[in-house]
Amino acid sequence: MQPCEERKIQLPGFTIGLKIWNPQNTQRVLCLHGKLDNAASFDLLAPFLPHLQLVAVDFPGTGLSSPYPKGVLPHWKNDAFLMLHLIKELNWNRFDIIAHSLGSLSASIIAIACPDQVNKLVYLDILGPRIDFIEKGTTYLLTDIDNFINHTKFPRTIFQDLESAIQKRMKSGNISYQASQALALRGTTKSKEGYVWTFDRRLRSVASTLPYEDELRTLFNEIVAPVCLIRAKQGVPYPEKIFQERAQSLKNLMIHELPGGHHIHMDDPKPVGKTIAEFLKLKDNF
Repeated sequence: MQPCEERKIQLPGFTIGLKIWNPQNTQRVLCLHGKLDNAASFDLLAPFLPHLQLVAVDFPGTGLSSPYPKGVLPHWKNDAFLMLHLIKELNWNRFDIIAHSLGSLSASIIAIACPDQVNKLVYLDILGPRIDFIEKGTTYLLTDIDNFINHTKFPRTIFQDLESAIQKRMKSGNISYQASQALALRGTTKSKEGYVWTFDRRLRSVASTLPYEDELRTLFNEIVAPVCLIRAKQGVPYPEKIFQERAQSLKNLMIHELPGGHHIHMDDPKPVGKTIAEFLKLKDNF
């Protein structure tokens, strides 16, 4: 695995963990992971983007970052606003964003808030929420409330060894061994009883916070930066009409379709890295 620099940074109310690859490079990229993942989401992609300074963030409650305060519901908009503090703290004038899954919503907010700073956006297998999250919003609301209120009611699953935790993550997320291993190494801790995942279980209460179709398209309409969607053929499914209407909401969208599932950037990172490099107009170095 490519060496990286570990850093913790203090932001208002939070300690945020960062993984930084190629810190000497001047082309900076903010890397935002998806739901219940962590900054290791970009471990396997980093070797294929050697010309970029990649700064991968642990969102609050994941990886090495502190959680939201007790009684507070984590929210992707709050994550986005917190990233604005991070960008200021890092003193970045210009940068790109690579975002997977839920991280793409925070990326969209950042691009709208910083139109003169964000050069380009890359969405990894996501163009807004799955349509069922919107159609079944009330059902998901009740589930999210239950998850939030009762998140400490039941003990965490204890795995006998790290391998068991890796295998469970593979099955629950339909991801490769290498992807699950990277996430588990950063996202678990060992106790006397065994290994447990450390993510804040309140992060499961996300579906009811997702934007409805009109808000999503309004957000897309406000993005001026060019966007590259790397769509996995076996990734997030959308009704074709919905997908095309969302795509048309973005002023400057390029779509690349590659074989693979939702964690395509981890399961098969080389073609993803090549596509990103070409989009960002880097020299092909593969």
